[in-house]
Amino acid sequence: MDPYNKAPPDIDESEKALVRRWSARLERFVELHDKKTKANVERWRQVLSGRGKGEQEGKGIRLLFSVFASLIPQIYAKDPDIDCDAAEAAEGAMYQAWRKFAATLAVVLNRQLVQEGKLKKRAKSLLRATMTAAAGWVKVVYQRDYRRDPLIQNRLEDAQDNLQRVEQLLRELEDPACAGDLEATRAELQQQIHSLQSQVEVVASEGLVIDRPLTEDILILDDTRNEFDDYERADAIAHRLWFTPERFSEVFGRKADQSARRHTITGKERSRDSREEEQLIPVFEIWCKRDNTVYTLALGEERWARPPFSPPKQGRRWYPFFGLAFNQVDGSAEPLSDVELLEDLQAEYNETRDKYRELRRDLRPATAYRRAGGLDDEDLDNIQNRRTNDMIGVGGDPERPLAHDLQEIPAPRVDPGLFDTSTIHRDIEMLSGASDASRNITQVSKTATEAELMAASMQGRMGERRDALEDWISEVAGYAAEILLLEITPEQVRQIAGQGAVWPTMEREDIYNLYRVSVRGGSTAKPNQTREREQWVQLLPILQQQLMQIGQLKAVAHPMAGVAEFVLEQTLKRFDERFDLAEIAGQGAEPAGGQLPAPVPPIPPATETMQ
Repeated sequence: MDPYNKAPPDIDESEKALVRRWSARLERFVELHDKKTKANVERWRQVLSGRGKGEQEGKGIRLLFSVFASLIPQIYAKDPDIDCDAAEAAEGAMYQAWRKFAATLAVVLNRQLVQEGKLKKRAKSLLRATMTAAAGWVKVVYQRDYRRDPLIQNRLEDAQDNLQRVEQLLRELEDPACAGDLEATRAELQQQIHSLQSQVEVVASEGLVIDRPLTEDILILDDTRNEFDDYERADAIAHRLWFTPERFSEVFGRKADQSARRHTITGKERSRDSREEEQLIPVFEIWCKRDNTVYTLALGEERWARPPFSPPKQGRRWYPFFGLAFNQVDGSAEPLSDVELLEDLQAEYNETRDKYRELRRDLRPATAYRRAGGLDDEDLDNIQNRRTNDMIGVGGDPERPLAHDLQEIPAPRVDPGLFDTSTIHRDIEMLSGASDASRNITQVSKTATEAELMAASMQGRMGERRDALEDWISEVAGYAAEILLLEITPEQVRQIAGQGAVWPTMEREDIYNLYRVSVRGGSTAKPNQTREREQWVQLLPILQQQLMQIGQLKAVAHPMAGVAEFVLEQTLKRFDERFDLAEIAGQGAEPAGGQLPAPVPPIPPATETMQ
């Protein structure tokens, strides 16, 4: 029996009592959470899609969508540069070895977290959630066996899901209740097995997985929080996932009890006549920090969906959940949503535009006629339904001027200032930091210099959010580094970082204090070409002079050559540049006399390990 996937056949009273205790606690938080947070999040999404207050269904101008679309690339434009370096505790002769390990760890992190973990895609989704729903969440786990992590949504692309489906089909073959569908089940099973046999992908793929749960599906089970960032010290965090009855059976190896709470696909409580395929079962994965245990239950059941367990390999951080919020309020655990800050302005903008549209409709040309005049109904119909350049003949008294029977109704005067939306745009810019230049619109004509200054100003206003995001990425990268140190082997490291990789085999607590993981400041931002050109103009003379000096010192084997290289490295760090001095010095190097050096015997590959 798989302890992570199957429930015991007999349920003792102590298990029932513990399930009831957690269910009661969970129900209280779910009721409060859904009444406030979930309701607000759903409303903010409606506002963002143009269906909020003051807007007709599907007819509102999506002004906030435009603002968010311009802000996200300013905050996260490219994958971050993750740096790893030896900490101050790594001293003496081991310092260089730890630097090599840090370089290896940086390569592994960039492969596992940034590339294969699809960090950019997940982080942009997180940004949209943070700006819309006030907070965004990710869950970072190391997936090796689907039985251990059945509640991961962004699963690795391998054959494990197919294997899970095969196991479910086998259970159905053994279930007498499924006898009526026996032949269909057998045929589907045969097809699944044939598909597995023909697959070329590895069945047991593994690696870091970054899951993106919805904001309303993360519940902080702690009443003592007074800051959003206090979630790291919360007593417990629950992650709600939604399963169809069929999927529940596949994941947990049994059918959900009839007492399990069910919802319709619209999220409401199940009605009596709802069909099974229209039902969803909420399952809660509860990470309890107090007793270092993960509980999984479906409300209404008297047994665990899967037996409680302690994660076998954890870093210094207990929770795999990482939250991000921008608009935090002192003394409040609930941050503000950007939509909440801007929704009144969008509603005012739409109201202004709607009234302007109505006024323009009312300004259509109109003509009045005298009922007792000389024009009959046929004459009026010909005038009203005329075509271009028509000659219209009318009856009546030929001595009576036509102007006595027809009169153009004068249009009311319109004050354009009443419908000016520039103040609304300025308020949105003030609250969001998104200038009109960033949204490809121009309220007032600007010179190239003015536009560049505005772009620089916007970069400064986005700095705080970018800094918060980079701190968040640093936390995720640090946690990922700890998990990778526990999970992957030196052989796997060699496949990623090469034969010269350095990977420690010390106790984990000793390792954690000897390296640091951080994100290079500003590395997620859009490149500032003006600043980079100016920096290069300043750096180039220094670089040329120092390289010439280092070359001369090395030619005579002067001991100050190493000092000069160190000074150049520090100079490059001050300019926040990442140059490989060994690679630069080797470009165009030619030995004296124009003779090529004798070939150097190759060094046999070997993976270093640090004891």
